Amino acid sequence: MAAKPSKKLVETGALAAPRKNFWILALCGMVLYTLFALILPFWTENNLMAWDSAGQYFAAWYQSEYLFPRIVGWNPFFFLGYAQNQFYPPLYSYVSALLAQVMPLEAAFKLVLVVVLLATPFSFFYFARSFGFSKNRSSAVAVCMFALLFIFPQDYFGGNMHATFNVGLYPHALGLAVPLVAAISTTMAAQNGFLVKRRLALEAARTITTVIFDKTGTLTEGAFS
Repeated sequence: MAAKPSKKLVETGALAAPRKNFWILALCGMVLYTLFALILPFWTENNLMAWDSAGQYFAAWYQSEYLFPRIVGWNPFFFLGYAQNQFYPPLYSYVSALLAQVMPLEAAFKLVLVVVLLATPFSFFYFARSFGFSKNRSSAVAVCMFALLFIFPQDYFGGNMHATFNVGLYPHALGLAVPLVAAISTTMAAQNGFLVKRRLALEAARTITTVIFDKTGTLTEGAFS
């Protein structure tokens, strides 16, 4: 008869690993559920013609066929004409139109949502990690935050999964992942000594071609003087 493992072995040995990694495994399971229960049916069966899906898809089509690479413009097809991207946020349709330059529009439109949905739980995870939580605790936070998107299955709130898939409010998926990524990048920069006081100034920094330093100690010693 095999001897039972000691209490110390259970707490510190390999038997404790599944318990320590429980939330990491739960997060992986939630990602797999999202992939097989939501994303695959959406990719293979959704014709983008229900509720707001049709309007969202038309916005991407008009963006691709008539406006790209411009962001806004006049749309004469509905309401006796209107300014395109005034009813729906422009980022989703513009990214779809951008991808549609190299692939079919329907695939591009769906791909944007697929990438955002798969990135959302990981954005929650790294958001928690930016506060110094362990991987297991960060996974627990990510699971709880992601689970909130599935509550109220009979109601269509703008941010939950039911509104996203059943109504077609696809741009709302960007409203979670994108701000969290921005917050995470700012936090990580601050932890490494790079303080961002104005995010718009940081975004404009990509156009900088020349940097002038008036103190050599800034470069040689890493200290302002």
